[in-house]
Amino acid sequence: MNANAVIVIALVMVFATVVLSVQGVYFYTRGKKDEVEEKIRHRLGFDPNQTDEEMLASLLREQAADGMLERLGKQGEEMQATIRQAGMDITVSTLVGYMAFASLLATTLAFVAVGPKAMPPALLLGYVPLAWVRRRAAARAKALLEQMPDALEMMGRAMQAGAGLVDCFRLVQDEMSDPVATEFGRISDEVRFGKDWREALEQLLVRNPSLFELRLLVSSLLLQRETGGNMIETVNRISKLIRQRAAFDGKVKAMTAEARTSGLVLALMPIGVLILIVMANAPYLTPLVDTAVGQMVIVYAISSYAIGIFIMQASSKVEA
Repeated sequence: MNANAVIVIALVMVFATVVLSVQGVYFYTRGKKDEVEEKIRHRLGFDPNQTDEEMLASLLREQAADGMLERLGKQGEEMQATIRQAGMDITVSTLVGYMAFASLLATTLAFVAVGPKAMPPALLLGYVPLAWVRRRAAARAKALLEQMPDALEMMGRAMQAGAGLVDCFRLVQDEMSDPVATEFGRISDEVRFGKDWREALEQLLVRNPSLFELRLLVSSLLLQRETGGNMIETVNRISKLIRQRAAFDGKVKAMTAEARTSGLVLALMPIGVLILIVMANAPYLTPLVDTAVGQMVIVYAISSYAIGIFIMQASSKVEA
């Protein structure tokens, strides 16, 4: 048996170990969550045969205790915040397991297809699951922001009809779709089951830390509850402000469209040239890989490319 066969067998064994470990972590976490749900059902006095599963699920979305979160420290807290904002029911340990699985799969395929030299770059593909969660969190935040004006206007009309604030949040949950229905409905459920208003609203900000409009809404609601005032007028003004900010963002995107398109073309041009050279004459690039000077040039080129992308993005970004 040659060395390559031994390495392949070893990689397959490591791959299988990681898969089994991820499954073990998943089933362990799932079992812990079921225990927590059973304790909450017993404490709230729910009949297992008559439980409103949708209401109960909305009360049980706190992230379970996670040992990986403590080991990673600040980075783990950031990952957990991203998971919360994405509205996903996974733990940091599960996400890290997906990342390890993606890294192992990528390195194994790179070794089989190209060779050992392709394995270190393939490790970077382990960040694909984290990038996907971040993208999902950003998309959910955008959808929530787009739904907020309609939700606030609905709450304002309900208040004019005499509904209380809890009933307004519940109305949004019943009449609108996710994610605003989930977020506002959770506030309603938590307050009705005894959680303090301030804590419930602050948890809304914890789950959605990137939205300035939510911070404005929460601050206004808490201030109105403590000092009094016209809650209907406040909610309507916030709704109007959000629409104005959205219109301004649209104008900014239209005015910067040319700069952003130019930046995209400049960013893709080096990659396109590299692909053309590889397709036309791949040995032409051999000195860049095999010599120390060529490797230094690669490092310099990648660093300059990254800095250029950052500068172009910063120059075309306008804060509302």
